[in-house]
Amino acid sequence: MRNLSNSIVSVPVLPLVIVFLFIVLAVFSGNVAAAENETQGEIHPELADADSEVELLIHFDDPDLTGLSESEAKQTLQQRSERTQQPLVEHAKATPGLTVERQFWITTAAFVTVDTEAVSVNELATLEGVTMITPNSEVQALGSTVQAENSLNSPVTGPSSTDTLNSSTIEPTSSPQTTYGLEQINAPEVWDEYDTRGEGVRVAVLDTGVDPNHPDIDLADQNGWAEFDRWGFDRGTDPQDYDPSGHGTHVSGTVAGGDASGTHIGVAPDVELMHAAVLTEYCDMGCVGYNTQILAGLEWAVENDADVISMSLGGGDSDPIYIESVRNAQNSGTMVVAASGNNGVDTSGSPGDVYDSLAVGATDNSESVAEYSSGETIDTENVWGLDAPSDWPSEFVVPDVVAPGSNVESAMPGGGYESKWGTSMAAPHVSGIAALMQSSTEDHLTPQEIEEALAESARKPAGEPEEQDIRYGHGIVDAHGAVESVSDETVVSATLTDHSGDPIDSGIIGLIDTETEEVLGVDVPDESGSFSTVSSEAESIDVVYYRFDHEGEPLPSEGVPITYALDRITADDGDLGSVQFPKAQPMKPTVTTTDGEPVENASVMVTHVGNGDAEAGQVFDTDEEGEITYHEDEPGEIYLAGYVVTAVHPPEEDRFEQRSYGDTLVLNEPTDFTVELQQTPVAEHPTRSVKDTSVAPGNKTSVSIDVDVPRSGSVEVSETVDSELVTISDLEATFDDEPIQPDEATINEDSVDVQFDLEADSTEQLTITYDLLIDDNVTENEELEINGTLTDRAGTSTITGADQIWIGNESFEESYLRLISDDEGIVQTSGLRTGIDDWRTAEIDTGLLRNVIDAWRSSGPVAA
Repeated sequence: MRNLSNSIVSVPVLPLVIVFLFIVLAVFSGNVAAAENETQGEIHPELADADSEVELLIHFDDPDLTGLSESEAKQTLQQRSERTQQPLVEHAKATPGLTVERQFWITTAAFVTVDTEAVSVNELATLEGVTMITPNSEVQALGSTVQAENSLNSPVTGPSSTDTLNSSTIEPTSSPQTTYGLEQINAPEVWDEYDTRGEGVRVAVLDTGVDPNHPDIDLADQNGWAEFDRWGFDRGTDPQDYDPSGHGTHVSGTVAGGDASGTHIGVAPDVELMHAAVLTEYCDMGCVGYNTQILAGLEWAVENDADVISMSLGGGDSDPIYIESVRNAQNSGTMVVAASGNNGVDTSGSPGDVYDSLAVGATDNSESVAEYSSGETIDTENVWGLDAPSDWPSEFVVPDVVAPGSNVESAMPGGGYESKWGTSMAAPHVSGIAALMQSSTEDHLTPQEIEEALAESARKPAGEPEEQDIRYGHGIVDAHGAVESVSDETVVSATLTDHSGDPIDSGIIGLIDTETEEVLGVDVPDESGSFSTVSSEAESIDVVYYRFDHEGEPLPSEGVPITYALDRITADDGDLGSVQFPKAQPMKPTVTTTDGEPVENASVMVTHVGNGDAEAGQVFDTDEEGEITYHEDEPGEIYLAGYVVTAVHPPEEDRFEQRSYGDTLVLNEPTDFTVELQQTPVAEHPTRSVKDTSVAPGNKTSVSIDVDVPRSGSVEVSETVDSELVTISDLEATFDDEPIQPDEATINEDSVDVQFDLEADSTEQLTITYDLLIDDNVTENEELEINGTLTDRAGTSTITGADQIWIGNESFEESYLRLISDDEGIVQTSGLRTGIDDWRTAEIDTGLLRNVIDAWRSSGPVAA
């Protein structure tokens, strides 16, 4: 008979033992997993007695990014973060009361909610890789506030964000001004000298939101806006400013605002502005956000290739959450600029008190540091303890630099403008400078390079300590000095004077690559003779000056350029100080026939180009060697007009009885030269000018022809126009400013022909004028060409000058710029040369030449 008792015992006992062993192993393995972290992660004191449900940030070791490129650093952060946090994710899946809400890679951290009745915070601190557990703390905007307490989280006292010095919608003015802040940091000087306003650089503002419809603010087309909730997720909303006092709009305007009001408000108005709304909670009482929102904003900015992050916010002092997030952003190539705080001396706030961020204090319009501006010397061990990275110094100073922060005018929601104060207003000035620096060079600047340049170029008022201190830091930021230290280009500045020291305010300054002869930069001296123009990285640059007469009339040499070599510089030269023409030396022209024989007793008149009065010239007779000696103290061009008053050839060869010749000479050229006697028309250099450069259909314009007549003779003028476009009328003429009647005059359907017999003892001016009536039916924006010739006893000359009229309501300036631009509407170097040539011959004025230069510099389309 079978032993049932043994069977009964043996069969069920084995499974029970196995089950028991599994239970023991499970408990044991759980304890082992929890103990795998050799040292328990640090727990924030606020969480020591936490009960019920709490929101936590669990931090892990960040990867070592030493030796990695910026792109490699970003990729490593994203990949390693997920792996590092995997034990927490797996633990949460198996643990009721623990939920991983959001994982971050900008710092290796996870946002979790914990039911402390089911899960112990101490238990979480023992998980693999956990270094620290912190609360999801609040962060606030550092707006127009002056706080009296020693914490940025303390209640706000002093002026609120709605207390302003000025609040209005400003009407545009005809001449744009700039805020005192932009002047204090020398931003306009960068715009003018380096022709950059931040184009191509992305700046991300983390704040309360922004009004995208403000006339001075444009968000970037790609990834220009994001709004994050307290869990760190993008809400997918449309842009708006959640702060009733417009903190985020004001800050954004200081970075990138334009001049729609007539006042420039933004340091870098052409940047690609990004804005992350991260301070969106409780805005009826002053906007706050949470650490999760800030981390999400930082991560979004870095992920979308922001070059600069600007943060005018604070969440208390020595907040460790910012240490790795700021370092990782900078290692990924994104500069982090932060306000130092508004609590005054011996205080600072995070993220401004993080060693790796660029902390910014505030100045006023007298360049004094504002009383509220935070600054202190931080003892790293005492303040940061074990949270401080090992490569931080034992102590450091906040702020790094200062910038305008008091009574700063900028944009407000709804299209208005207000003046606010606070380090919030100072930080975006520095962020804008960082953008100008990056846009001035084709090289990518690292955050460290930007910070060093800002510190080294900063300045302090007299009497302040030379070293970094807790009020000024390294000093007031200087946009021009910072850009100058990193730019690819050399700005050549000088005051152009004659040898007496008087300013020369006409002509064009040009920078020419010595080797390639490429035009690198051009400018027109102002009334004080000052000019400033930009060159690229040429090893050697010739500074040249194109000189014309003061009235802007064309040269008698029919537009041949007269060029002075002023100086030769290397690419690292800058301010030339004062550039002078050398004092002229005696000149000894030798007058010969075309056969090379000296001409004795030839009368030579020497006249300064552009003085317009031949009688002011000096007359010399050549000696037996055909030479004259002439000395002139004033630099410039001279024109030689000569006559053979004694027949040196048989009288029947009439063309040699009396001949004129001409040459234009530069007084600082070599002093010995030869001028050949040659045939030129008696009536020299006929030029046409059109008084009205743009004429609408049905309107009339006047045309004048000017002819220099150095001797008596017959002059015939013929002008031809398109009879389908215009009608010719009202022919008049003057000679030596006296009205005269032509010997013959005919106004035909499509031409005007006129002949004069003139008697001239010396050079006089013949002026012929007629009117053109534009037909009513002409299509707008047509080009009317005028062709003309002048004939005298020595031959025929084409009349030069402005030979086209723009028919239509479009301005001549617009039409001209489009004419010299390429198919894409961009003025290339060839178009610039055309503009300079047309200016030389007085076809365009100096104002339009400036527009040509600006269009060439911008490399952008000149017209829609």
